[in-house]
Amino acid sequence: MKFSNLNGFSDIDSFVDYKLKALNDSDRSMSALYKLMFSERQNVMFESSGLKIKKTTYGQVYTRIEQLSPSFYSAIGGKQNDVVAIHLDDPEDIVIAFWGLLRAGYRPLLLNTRLSDSVLESVIKDFGAIAVLSQNKSFSVKTIILSAVETIADSKIEGVTFGDEFYVISSGTSSVKICAYTASELFETIKNSAYIIKKNSKIKAHYNGELKLLTFLPFYHIFGFTAVYLWFAFFSRTFVKLGDISPLTIQNAIKRHGVTHIFAVPLFWEIVYKKAISGIKERGEKTYAKFLKGLKIFKRLKGDFAKKAFSRVAFKELRNNVFGNNVKFCITGGSVIREDVLFFFNAIGYHLVNGYGMTEIGITSVELSNNVTRILDGAIGKPLPSVEYKIDEDGRLLVKGKSVANRIYEGCKVTTPKNEWFNTLDLGGVKDGRYYVIGRQDDLIVSVTGENLNPYEVEEKLLPDTKNAICLIGGKTESLPVLLVSVSQYLSEAEFENIKKDIRLKIERNNLTAQIGKIFFTTDSLLLDKEFKLNRKRLRADYYAEKLTPFYPNMSKDGLIDELMQKVKGLFEKALEKSGFEVLTMTGDFDFSQMTDTDERIYVVARCKK
Repeated sequence: MKFSNLNGFSDIDSFVDYKLKALNDSDRSMSALYKLMFSERQNVMFESSGLKIKKTTYGQVYTRIEQLSPSFYSAIGGKQNDVVAIHLDDPEDIVIAFWGLLRAGYRPLLLNTRLSDSVLESVIKDFGAIAVLSQNKSFSVKTIILSAVETIADSKIEGVTFGDEFYVISSGTSSVKICAYTASELFETIKNSAYIIKKNSKIKAHYNGELKLLTFLPFYHIFGFTAVYLWFAFFSRTFVKLGDISPLTIQNAIKRHGVTHIFAVPLFWEIVYKKAISGIKERGEKTYAKFLKGLKIFKRLKGDFAKKAFSRVAFKELRNNVFGNNVKFCITGGSVIREDVLFFFNAIGYHLVNGYGMTEIGITSVELSNNVTRILDGAIGKPLPSVEYKIDEDGRLLVKGKSVANRIYEGCKVTTPKNEWFNTLDLGGVKDGRYYVIGRQDDLIVSVTGENLNPYEVEEKLLPDTKNAICLIGGKTESLPVLLVSVSQYLSEAEFENIKKDIRLKIERNNLTAQIGKIFFTTDSLLLDKEFKLNRKRLRADYYAEKLTPFYPNMSKDGLIDELMQKVKGLFEKALEKSGFEVLTMTGDFDFSQMTDTDERIYVVARCKK
């Protein structure tokens, strides 16, 4: 295939070698990295959907940075190396703000917009940020609204040195760590990405001559900033922006734009998996049975070639319904993915592998094998060239290397993990040089029998066949652990009894009867709106504070009708592109002559059978 976006090079490897040599020959500063990041200015950097696909080139983004950095300098004031926070969601805005602030001599602090106001204000105050560059939210320090910056008259930046450090904050909810990164760590990270490209042909796969990444992961998060933005922007690939993160929007964007790479947290893959399984079941028992038979055949086949050939043919229609056949490489990271979810995506023909990293250490490994059998064993791969791994006597994964955070600030404590082994608190193992993560040390539950329970492993065994979330939490001093199960409040008594029976049967089969003291059913979601994974500490606290809503059968007789009306309302709002409609349900004939020409209420006439 002929490429037109490799700066004149005919193949990807030659282009990668050229870019890496240019970085090696530079002074390896943040300023040098900035120039190299935007050296292929004709390439498309961002695509966004609307009635028409909008494309923004690297050159256009570079021009915006050059135009706005003097305005940032003028609007913010301050002095060289002052910290300025960024509170933005749009990936293009984050890139412009990030490089614009560095260009103006500041040190950017990337705020996690999913954290609470109190936590963000604490971070801003404790770290001495003099201002916040925001989309529309105001803070206790000087707040600069990004959309208003362009109205400020241009000024020259005089006597300012390009910034050489920035900060990322961890995603904790009770306390956070602030991690400092410099050009030195970014240089090692880019070397890692070049290494991955050389080691794995799949990750450099293009579709119709283009490589496009979905920006599901926010650029202020270490996973999004490193594995999505930094790894691929240095080689001037394209990022597809999402209007929202609803499943339908994501699915349409992937197909419409021809997205080739999807990097996301396990929750994303689980949602897509459940939606796909639900869709197959809706097509009838024969179709579902045929699908299950296909999975069994895939599992029995010997040899990588046979498995991939079978997937390519047997599940082509299913892939068309999920993401399409343009997706080439997928990574899951952030927490442990369920085995059945990892198996599903690889079985139907997608290349989904485990990656590993943390805010404190960056992205440190990814499974680079193309062998399906190896991928399905769930390894996070071997450590990338810039880092070392080892498992300590307690089974915890330790990391050390050149690409980890330069410094870590936690309260009044400052550490430098580059020079020592960083304890991730993740429990793991190693086999043939490939590492595995099976849970976290601080999630382990010590039962009254003295046995350590890994909640992830227990949940994997007990997960119901329905769409219900579960979480195992520790008991009080003299009590056994409690299994939290989230269910719909509209469950019938028969459905509820089936779920209880299913879970209890699995508890018995896995010899866990003596380890789990209680099953608590709740109608609350176990994940808050801004959470990507279970926050076990919060859930335990909420349960014992009696903040979780208990479920009981038939808790809302009219609940099903209410739920259906909400769905109908949503369909009308989407079709008419309006919101705030009133939905009225009637039983019997309705006189439509009562409606006026300006009446915007939706009337749904329902005739009920006795």
